[in-house]
Amino acid sequence: MNETAEHHQIRLEKQKRRDQSRRSNETEEHRQLRLEKQKTRNQLNTAEQRQIRLEKQKTRDQFRRSNETEQQRQIRLEKQRKRSEASRAKKKLEKHTFDNIDIHRQNIEMQFSGAEEEKQIPKFSAANNIWLGDVPSELRGLTIPEEKLISLYRHNSCIIKLHSPFHSTTSAQTALKGNCITFLQDVPNIVNSLPLTLDELCGTLKVIFVGAHPPERIQLKKVLIVRKKKIIEALRWLKKLNILYQNVDINLKNIAQLPEDDVPECIMSTMEQRIGDEEIQSERIGYIPDPLSDPIERTSTDSIPISNSGVLDVNGSSVSSDEITNYLLHKIKNDGTKEQMDTENVYLIPHSLKPVNEYFNPKLLVGLYPALFCYGRGAPEDQSRPVKVNLREHIRYLLSYNDRRFETNHSFIFVVFNLLQRRDACFHAQLIATKPYFRASADEIQSLKSKDIEMALDNISKKTYSSESNSALNKLLHHIKTIGGRVMGSAYSRTALRTRIHALIYNQWLPSIFLTLNPADIHNPVTLYFAGVKLDLDNIQMEQLMDTYKRAEIIASQPVATAKFFHLLISNILNTMISGGVVGSIKAYFGTVESQGRGSLHLHLLIWLDHDMKPADMKEKIQNADFREKLKAYLEDIIKEDLDEFKDKHVFENLHVTRTLNTPPRLSQDNIYAALRTMDLTGLGENINKSPVWSTPIKQQLSPSTPYASPLRNKSLQTPTHDRPTSIMNVLHNQSNINPACLPTPNPSSPNFAARFRADVVQLVETDNKHKHSDTCYKYSNPKQGDKKICRLRMPRKLVPVSTIDPNTGHISMRRSDPWINNFNEYLIAACRSNMDIKFIWSGSDAKALVYYITDYVTKMSLSFHDTFALVQKSITSFQNSLQQTSKESAIEKSRKLVLRCYNTLASQQELSGVQVASYLMNWDDHYTTHKFQGLFLIQTERFLQAELNEIRTKQ
Repeated sequence: MNETAEHHQIRLEKQKRRDQSRRSNETEEHRQLRLEKQKTRNQLNTAEQRQIRLEKQKTRDQFRRSNETEQQRQIRLEKQRKRSEASRAKKKLEKHTFDNIDIHRQNIEMQFSGAEEEKQIPKFSAANNIWLGDVPSELRGLTIPEEKLISLYRHNSCIIKLHSPFHSTTSAQTALKGNCITFLQDVPNIVNSLPLTLDELCGTLKVIFVGAHPPERIQLKKVLIVRKKKIIEALRWLKKLNILYQNVDINLKNIAQLPEDDVPECIMSTMEQRIGDEEIQSERIGYIPDPLSDPIERTSTDSIPISNSGVLDVNGSSVSSDEITNYLLHKIKNDGTKEQMDTENVYLIPHSLKPVNEYFNPKLLVGLYPALFCYGRGAPEDQSRPVKVNLREHIRYLLSYNDRRFETNHSFIFVVFNLLQRRDACFHAQLIATKPYFRASADEIQSLKSKDIEMALDNISKKTYSSESNSALNKLLHHIKTIGGRVMGSAYSRTALRTRIHALIYNQWLPSIFLTLNPADIHNPVTLYFAGVKLDLDNIQMEQLMDTYKRAEIIASQPVATAKFFHLLISNILNTMISGGVVGSIKAYFGTVESQGRGSLHLHLLIWLDHDMKPADMKEKIQNADFREKLKAYLEDIIKEDLDEFKDKHVFENLHVTRTLNTPPRLSQDNIYAALRTMDLTGLGENINKSPVWSTPIKQQLSPSTPYASPLRNKSLQTPTHDRPTSIMNVLHNQSNINPACLPTPNPSSPNFAARFRADVVQLVETDNKHKHSDTCYKYSNPKQGDKKICRLRMPRKLVPVSTIDPNTGHISMRRSDPWINNFNEYLIAACRSNMDIKFIWSGSDAKALVYYITDYVTKMSLSFHDTFALVQKSITSFQNSLQQTSKESAIEKSRKLVLRCYNTLASQQELSGVQVASYLMNWDDHYTTHKFQGLFLIQTERFLQAELNEIRTKQ
């Protein structure tokens, strides 16, 4: 039948629409079958076309040869012969090469005989399904609301506090608080239709400002903007190229509601403001003043430093969104949150009763973070990988990824850390349930009622509680502690460090020095270098340092780089300076890492000096005047309380300015250590690290407090080389608008090192170690209850003209001419380039009390005894309600679930900064020590001894 061109076009259009309709409704299986058939047809067509082409070519060649002359025939044959010879030579060469390769391969197979074939595939390669792909422009630069609008899954709840230059700097550290468990959305069409409506988005996001200066709309754009065009481009790209978004519909009606380029009106209209008071400022006050509180240089930048910390609820189903909302609003409005801030964003996401499966579910993180796993591939725990990759190892790989997309995401590290914590808790809860001591107490634990906890709380308020009065509750708390002590980053794992400190005290007697180091991450160029800023650490230019707010913005968004800087700097200080003799010859140290209010890390360190005198021996020797003089000289040598020695020109003229770091103006070998150093460490090799650096001959020739410059020091932490132009160093150290912590430590081999070093110490102490009253001084004072405002750091301090030691009481008064300077050691402060503190622990009557106070301080928990019981009561009540639905389980299983539920509830109150979480995920230490510790399972020992004792009694 003949059809017109118009009818032909109409028929083709109808056919096209039918095909599109059929393809849009077809299943993935049918789609694959159709594509396979199409591929087969294309291959057949290609083979047929090739055969036709060869036939035509053969016909043309025959025709051409039938008409060629003899001369043309000879020329053609000669060319053909040369081609044949070249082809044979090439094949011979390839055969020889392949034979060599085959021999080499056989040698490798012989060397690695027994290795499985799949293990030859590199773990983190595309062949092992690790490929992620670059982030396209459509998914770059998404704000937090935009990410939530296009994600398949969302967090249950989180709180994000933002700091920007337009408000007080005491809230410079942003916090991400909340439950990081992932749940399916209540609204069914969210899974298949994106983005969310604005009502749904704003129903899950609440902005509350506490402070006197609310930001303007334009200032919120950097973090809360929603761009319609950006959302459309992102969803179209994901639908086309992300395998999880193939069946997701783009809801044009929802997109039409989005603003073109603005903060959604519903967010602004529901914003609340609370005017704060003095109590607001104390919650996130740190151990040291905030480096952003008084930046030296002037800045007009619009940078917004957003550092993250998190309160990770490992039992999200126990806390509803309404409970979180009521708690937060009550806390913010009535208690003032104990923090001064201008923005606090509360994200509360309602969830269904069924959580998303997080075990071996590669779709979980891909659905949560489409901007990170752009193509829906490369997710952890993909069971299709030929070579299995451990989850922790995969997370470290992602956080080390070159483009830093995972490190800079506002919540990724908290989500994966929360996953690991939950798994640890579940594993150890299951493990202790198999132990005989747990089975023996199972019936008693699962019989606990909410009223039992209520009675215990009442007894606590009356100060009549005894652990023996309720053995079941005591056993429950013991099992909670057992589980928590094995979960990384938990408060109970921190208290487990206390046992190690006590063990070290029993083994090495009392420590002698308590040291605190606070590396200046915001100011140190090494942190910027680790964060990807291109810097020549040996030749830093002033314009590369940027202003304080810009540095803070970069570093706050890079917790892994900040954690790496801290770990590397502290490790080098401990290995080269503390072990090298800056404070004298040592035999042990133990330090714990702590996060302060704004999120940065600092180290509390206990140091055991190399002597074997007991407290009684020290008390006896202090009666000797000569010993007291040597002790005073030693303490004045390692602990400075003023800058007189560094500002007094006459002193340094008599101490030879040309000395290098290895020959500083120190005491001679005939000092306090001639009396203290009597123990030989050679017999303690099993307890000390394998390469104890203090035993090297070079260091024994130095004075006890002379630092030793290790030749193995990591180059990235070395001070600038002597090739640095002198003019640059002079310019840098004369810039009053640059924080001295930004400047490199003077090189001992440089000319006039002593003068430069003195000037550097003076600058550092005046800037970072000179006390200024702030809210941190009065964080424990309550003026409303009539408390007198007294600085908790005991500043200003009493001036002392001459150092003295009272032989009767052992009280030491160090020489001090400045009431505001905190104790410091010049070499340590030059190395850490920030605030520090150093104290000598004397062996007087209160020495043990001081040591135990310190161990409690460095391993302190955030929850009080009363709060612990209150949270346990809440968990038991929730557990009893859940048991009404399923009561067929054994007493052991019920007890295990109860212990796990209680632990999870307690863990949900713990706050960790982003840098802390990054340290745990990267497997960097949360404590540093010279010794190795072996746990003793005393419960089994006790049970064995008790059984033997019972048997003996039976025989008698």
